[in-house]
Amino acid sequence: MGAEAVPALIAALKTENIDLKKAAVLVIAQIGPAAKDALQSLIDTLNEDNVMLRNYTLRALEKLGVDGVEAVASKLKDPDPEIRRMAVSALGSMGVAGKSKLPLLLTALKEENVRVRRYVVAALRHIAPEDPAVLAAIQETVTSDDDYYVRLSAIKALGLMGAAAKDAIPSLIKGLRDPEWENRLAAANSLEDIGLAAKRVFPEMTAAVNELRAVQSCPLAEYGSLDVFAYLAEVGKVAEGIRPALPRMRRGLTRRQ
Repeated sequence: MGAEAVPALIAALKTENIDLKKAAVLVIAQIGPAAKDALQSLIDTLNEDNVMLRNYTLRALEKLGVDGVEAVASKLKDPDPEIRRMAVSALGSMGVAGKSKLPLLLTALKEENVRVRRYVVAALRHIAPEDPAVLAAIQETVTSDDDYYVRLSAIKALGLMGAAAKDAIPSLIKGLRDPEWENRLAAANSLEDIGLAAKRVFPEMTAAVNELRAVQSCPLAEYGSLDVFAYLAEVGKVAEGIRPALPRMRRGLTRRQ
């Protein structure tokens, strides 16, 4: 089924049958950019009261690519946080097509709903990982957001950005002291990912090892995996200082937090 079906699908969107509208939206999403003639009908459908239908419609607009960006972005201020979350997710999935809405997404990183903020982090990484403003915003989130999972999302995003996130290493080092053990583990893993992606040792990695040495009296399982510790032990001038502690780290890794 292709563009030839679009007129019938538009007609279905004008009926009062919610199930028929859902089915029509799903088919439009499958057709993708070739269904751009349905754009206005999809925009109108975004005003429906049925949340599931609106979610489906956002996904269909996402599949239209650049033609659907404006309509999707208009829902970043929807009163329903679930719709805002879906709009963020759709923009993120659009990749570079959604880059024009980068300022709106950066603002959304400060919005009150936790679930929305989590999705904003992922969307920013997908749309413009090379943008300095994106790196700065995600880096700040690592240390400033009051939700542990939003911080975790930011920490993991930096690791996935690889060498492009090398300027965020100081924030990840602070992440080694996050109140949540899962975030500390993720920070150690992201430090490793950034270092390996760059195929060189950053001087800041020495600071990470110093952080680990400073907390040797704590259960070291809180701070990462053995592989990460072994990697950190191989870099920087303090390598010899931390290598003897590896056996004790191994024992600590058997302990659940």
